[in-house]
Amino acid sequence: MNPSGTYKTQHGDLTITQHGVNITATYQEDGVCIGSLIENKIEGIWKNNKGYGIFEWTFDGNGSFIGKYKSGMEEGAMRGKWDGKPPASESVINLETKPDSDNDNENVSDLEIYIRYSDGDEEVGHFSIKIESALKMPNEISYESLTNLISYSGLFEDENFLNAVKQEVSAFSLTMSDCPQIFVTKINAIDLKPLYENRFNSEENEEIVAALLNINSDEVSDLIRDYFSETGYSVENLF
Repeated sequence: MNPSGTYKTQHGDLTITQHGVNITATYQEDGVCIGSLIENKIEGIWKNNKGYGIFEWTFDGNGSFIGKYKSGMEEGAMRGKWDGKPPASESVINLETKPDSDNDNENVSDLEIYIRYSDGDEEVGHFSIKIESALKMPNEISYESLTNLISYSGLFEDENFLNAVKQEVSAFSLTMSDCPQIFVTKINAIDLKPLYENRFNSEENEEIVAALLNINSDEVSDLIRDYFSETGYSVENLF
């Protein structure tokens, strides 16, 4: 099945995007969900500015889902309800829809970026850009697929990306001797800010990062530093 679309729920509009067996979803102003699709069920982790926890949504053949959730990552009953219905104008979900193939991945076009001094804790600022790129989002989001996409053979070699970033960076007052770096924190609907918060803001969100990168939570501390060393781009390279 392909659950991508916008749903009406008790917690506001929920927009789901599928990438192979992985899904991301956004709701309200700052809510994000990361999970995996197995047959007609999505299980994963939700997070907003009030907390985080686990959820599951089970889809029927009419394009709706019945869901539940709880706060925290410990085992226990999920007593909160999280049901969703698509707007009347949207077509019914076809449960026989095959997962996305390599030929119909979405183009990378909408990004959010932070600039940070690599030799200190100071964050210079952030911005969003839209580009016309031939690069594709991978079907399965993983540590390897993200580091390949955000790399010198991916975005950092894309002329439209570099030109757009250079134009935005020019608005910031930067000290090149401090080696400010660019970090991509969102690609289309994929929110990568949990990785940024873990690495730079010491947030204890290992379960969320693990779900996003498709790794075990005990691997997060070892991989997260490597991830940012692989996906950071020096502002100096733009000028």
